[in-house]
Amino acid sequence: TVYVKQLSKFALVATPDFSLYSDYPVAMQIWNHYRKQWLGTYWQTYGISVIPTVSWSNKNSFLWCFDGVPKDSPVILSTVGLGNDREAWKAFHEGWNAMKRCCHPSEVLIYKGKKQKKIICLI
Repeated sequence: TVYVKQLSKFALVATPDFSLYSDYPVAMQIWNHYRKQWLGTYWQTYGISVIPTVSWSNKNSFLWCFDGVPKDSPVILSTVGLGNDREAWKAFHEGWNAMKRCCHPSEVLIYKGKKQKKIICLI
């Protein structure tokens, strides 16, 4: 496929970050998680090195949102949608702690939005 050809030019590719907004129906959140994981697996079958993107919506999503993420390996996550909203950051920290307990990541790469002033070191 055309995307495999394009992605194979890179040393490392992150899985897509399909949104898991808490106001989305749970079925749509699970679908977005599934297709993210599926694409990563598909790309790996073509020899592409993939780093999993982790994301969550709320405490209920902790039951399934880390399924398929390899333990003790690097992960990538985004803080783009958080802005400087204190409540959003509080929810992010709850998810961060759940992700650490579940996945035990060896490294965490974080990408942020242009409007965010800083990223607090969480590790």
